[in-house]
Amino acid sequence: MEFLELVNNPDLHKILQDFQVTKQLKRVGFNLLTLSSYTSHLENFHSDVIAVLLNPKGLHGEGHLFLDLLIDFLNQNHDTQIDKANFKNAIVEREKGRIDIWITDKVSKKAIIVENKINNAPDQKNQIERYHDFSANKKGYDVCCIIYLYLGGYKEAPKTENEAIKSLLKNIAAYNDKPIDLYNGWLLKSLTQNIHTDTYTFVYQYSKLIQHLSNNNMNMEAKEAFYDFLSTNNAFETIQTIITLRNGLAEYRAQRFFDSVNGQYAPFTKIYPANDKTDTGKTYHCCFENFKRDDNAFKIDVVFHQNRDAVLQLWNPGKDSKDQENSTVKLLEEIGMPSEFSKGGFGGGMKKAFEISDFSGNIVELDKELLNFFKKLLEAFSKLQSKV
Repeated sequence: MEFLELVNNPDLHKILQDFQVTKQLKRVGFNLLTLSSYTSHLENFHSDVIAVLLNPKGLHGEGHLFLDLLIDFLNQNHDTQIDKANFKNAIVEREKGRIDIWITDKVSKKAIIVENKINNAPDQKNQIERYHDFSANKKGYDVCCIIYLYLGGYKEAPKTENEAIKSLLKNIAAYNDKPIDLYNGWLLKSLTQNIHTDTYTFVYQYSKLIQHLSNNNMNMEAKEAFYDFLSTNNAFETIQTIITLRNGLAEYRAQRFFDSVNGQYAPFTKIYPANDKTDTGKTYHCCFENFKRDDNAFKIDVVFHQNRDAVLQLWNPGKDSKDQENSTVKLLEEIGMPSEFSKGGFGGGMKKAFEISDFSGNIVELDKELLNFFKKLLEAFSKLQSKV
C-alpha cells in the first residue's frame, strides 16, 4: 500500500479513532465496582444490576423513573414507539423462560425483552426467537422491543429470518462513546435526575464500570481490526517506515534547531549535539556552553523528547544544586525574565517547558516558539554581557 493511500484510508482512520477512545478511558477504571476482578465478570451481575434499577418496586426508591427513562431512550434513539402508559403496572423478572430481563404489564399485556451480552456470553441457537415465542405465544404478552445489549465495538445479535422479530430487535452497546449507547442515553440521563444520594452513587459507580469494561473490550477490538487491516491491505512495510520516521523525529528536530541557529549563539562559545536514553525513549539535545559571568560558566541544553515536548534547560555545571539555583535565578533576574522559567532544571538550575498540549498538537508551532524564545534569551544575555 502506498503512503498516501494508507494515510487517507477511512478504515485505518476508524481503527485509530477507536483506539484513541480507549486511551482516554484509562482513569475510569478507578471505582468501587472495578476493584474486584471477580464480581463484575459474573454472568448474572449486569442483568441483576439493570433489573434492580428498572424494577419500579426496587430498593432504589425511585419508582418508575429508571424504566421511564429507558423507554424514552428507546423511543428517541432506537426507533421504537413504546407507550409508557402500557407499563404503569410493570413487573421486572429475571430468568423467566430463560430470558435475562423480562419486563411485563399484566393489564396491558405488553412486554420488553432484554438479552444481556455485556460479558460476551455466547449466542444460543434461535435464542431470540425462543424468547419471543415464550413471551408472545406461551404467555400472551405482546413484545414491544427486544434489546440485545452488548458491551461495545462491533458485536450484534445473530441474524433472524423472522420479519416480526427483525423490527423489534435493537442492538444497543453498553458503551461505545456514542449518544445512542446505554451509558450516554440512559445511565447519564439518570444521573441528571433528582434521585436519592445512595442511588446516585450506585448508578454513578456502575456507569464507570461500564466505561471501564468497554475500554478493555474496545482496545482488543481495535487491535483485532488493525490486525485484519494489515492482512488485507499489505500495509505493514508502509507503517514500519512511518514508525522509523517517527522514531527519528526528535533527532531531526534537534538538527533543524542547530541549522536555524546558524552559528549565531553568542555569548556561548561552544556548541555540540548529544542524546540521552530515558524511560520514554531517546532525547536529543542542542548544547550551548561556556557563557562566562563572574565565576560561573552557564550552559543551555535545548532538549527534544520523543513525545513531541521540548524543554530549555539553563544551568551552571560544576556547582552544587543550591549554587546553581541561586546563580541561574540571579542571571534571569538581571535580564528581567525570572517568571518565564521554573525551578527543577538540570543540576538544580532553571527550565522552560514547551509542551505539545499547549500548541494543540502542532509540532511546527512549538518548535517555532522555542526557537524564537531561545533567540530572545541569547539577545538578552548578549546585551547583559556587553555591559561588563
